Amino acid sequence: MKVRFSSDKEKNPTRDEGLKVLYAPGKRMAFRLRWYLILALVSAPFVWFMVKLVSGILLLETPAVLVVPTMDVRALEPGSVSELRLRPGDTVRAGQQLAKLENANLRRQFDQLGELAQPPLDSSQAQFENHLQQLLGRAEARVRDIEKLVRTGAATLGELRAAEDIRDARAGDLISYRQSLGESVAEQRLRFRNEQERKLLEGQLQRLQVLTPVEGVIETIEVTEGENVGPGTLIATIRPAQPPELIVYLPARHGQLAQPEQTLRVRTPDGEWQQATVVSVGPQLQRLPPNLRGPFGGDEPHLVLKAEPLTPFDDQWQKDNLPLTARFPNVLQRLWQN
Repeated sequence: MKVRFSSDKEKNPTRDEGLKVLYAPGKRMAFRLRWYLILALVSAPFVWFMVKLVSGILLLETPAVLVVPTMDVRALEPGSVSELRLRPGDTVRAGQQLAKLENANLRRQFDQLGELAQPPLDSSQAQFENHLQQLLGRAEARVRDIEKLVRTGAATLGELRAAEDIRDARAGDLISYRQSLGESVAEQRLRFRNEQERKLLEGQLQRLQVLTPVEGVIETIEVTEGENVGPGTLIATIRPAQPPELIVYLPARHGQLAQPEQTLRVRTPDGEWQQATVVSVGPQLQRLPPNLRGPFGGDEPHLVLKAEPLTPFDDQWQKDNLPLTARFPNVLQRLWQN
């Protein structure tokens, strides 16, 4: 585009209303600059649109997000937080005690059942009954241990059934001995019911110990010492010891790129690019999450890809829901590779 200046000021730049002026050359340049500025402002939207159109053809950029998995640790029983053993940022192993709860009502019921009156026994009878109770306790402990091994695949159901048979035999020996002492059937039933209730209370008291389910790092502690909590109350969140997941949203029209081992690049918020590869492809199409949608569109269905960076992200970017930008090879690059 060429702009022609044909006004009187352009033809006679040194005269202004019949007078000769010394600043005319500078004023002539300012006159040109004003017109160029107006043209630039008018053409800016068109230039921006063309740049976006060309870059959209040459550069295939899609939104991505870094997902840091976390696990919630919740209370299993009601109680008061009597002690917090860990703090945010601590590295923990699976099964480590996180907090301790106190429930005075459960403790009182447990003690009361343990203090039930026993029938008077002489020393030899008491020792023999105590021996039978110890055998029964060891048999029950063995059943619990084998149940844990069965869940992990380290023991068979046959071994579990054999341990249960031994436990039942020990319980039968204890009942038979008490029957031989003249304990009535009603007393035996009452004693058995109290023992079962005491076992249930013992399990509830054990669940007052809040343990970490996995190895990882404590992210947050949501309670304070002395706070009352109920079943399901969030105690803490843990970040498991595993790398974060890189989720890439690829428009469905570019489905040919949704292949395992497809290479791409990911840009972090500081502008650095890192190489990554596609690991898996989600089975369903999804729309972009609201925080990743742009000012225009966002309703187009996208394929959800899981990718893995060739080098781990820096610690400063290990943040949940961190927005990133993924760039796939464009048409020309794919043709060159083929």
